[in-house]
Amino acid sequence: MPNNNEPGIAKARSSSAGAGKWERYQHQQSHSHLEWGVLDAKLIGELVQEVTRSGDAVLLGTSRDGGTLVITICSGDQRIKFYASSAEQAESRLQELIAQAKT
Repeated sequence: MPNNNEPGIAKARSSSAGAGKWERYQHQQSHSHLEWGVLDAKLIGELVQEVTRSGDAVLLGTSRDGGTLVITICSGDQRIKFYASSAEQAESRLQELIAQAKT
């Protein structure tokens, strides 16, 4: 059985530990980063105004990898989530939700 103090063993462990860092980097690079700040602020404000007017709430967030915007409408005990993976899709979704909130 090899001794854990042998240089080959320690080197293998170091390489293995470093691999996780590069896998995370690769994962981050494979997804585009999307932020709420790139969207029309007036649309976001209008959504908040229309949803909260009826006593409901709206939460804005992102997925863990930052590639998807998430809109959650809280109505009573319900949480309804909507997802958008591009700025265009998000603005379209905002417009749809604003129209729905006005009905």
